[in-house]
Amino acid sequence: MRHFPTRSRLVDSKALAAGTTQGTVYLWDLTTGKETGRLEGHQGIVHCVAFSPDGKVLASGGYDKTARLWDVAAAKELHQLKGHGGLVACVAFDRDGKTVATGAVGPDEPLRVWDVGTGKELRQIKGQHRDSICRLAFCVDGKSVISQDYYALRLWDWATGKELRRYGSAQDRFMLKAIALTADGKTLAAAQAAGIRLWAVDSGKEPLPAAGHRGVVRCVAFSADGRTLASAGNDGTAKLWDVRPADAVATKGK
Repeated sequence: MRHFPTRSRLVDSKALAAGTTQGTVYLWDLTTGKETGRLEGHQGIVHCVAFSPDGKVLASGGYDKTARLWDVAAAKELHQLKGHGGLVACVAFDRDGKTVATGAVGPDEPLRVWDVGTGKELRQIKGQHRDSICRLAFCVDGKSVISQDYYALRLWDWATGKELRRYGSAQDRFMLKAIALTADGKTLAAAQAAGIRLWAVDSGKEPLPAAGHRGVVRCVAFSADGRTLASAGNDGTAKLWDVRPADAVATKGK
């Protein structure tokens, strides 16, 4: 039986995890190229995976409406996170790896926050998302989390469930392919139809005009110092952006 990869994630450039259409998560050591484990338990497609910051725990979400936490070294399931009414579309750890957030497909699906050690649900943020939660990212302080649905990109205080900020205008439709935060947590980047948008996380101000590719932008990632943003899109190019003056250097894709 063939297994088709869905989403993959790296940790410290040493390990790779990839979910498959058959419900298995594969693990590889990138130094040797050897498979180091298989995580089996999901019933159906594994849609998303994410490593904890220390690489010891992996979170996965899938079409079986569950998220799961795994001990990477032992290739063992630690907890099942149940309660979502649709496929779990995104998972994200906070910076200390003690908390994980999950989002799912479906109208009025809540953003859920869980304790990694116990698997217990800590918070539901209900009634604010008009459609599927597609992307999640914790801020550096661990107290706030960014969520993206089709209609809004928002910042939350997850402990209270209070919305702190909404990015963009009410007219925006955030059919985003990816979001990314700088290591210091001060700048948020979002890849959308044919542009990349940047915001200051604290103020919500957009310091640079929208710019991008000739076609859908699929992924974005910041350099460690936060000065350079990499992006790639359907136009067959990857671009490096100096996010201070917003100049771009394009590299033709193969």
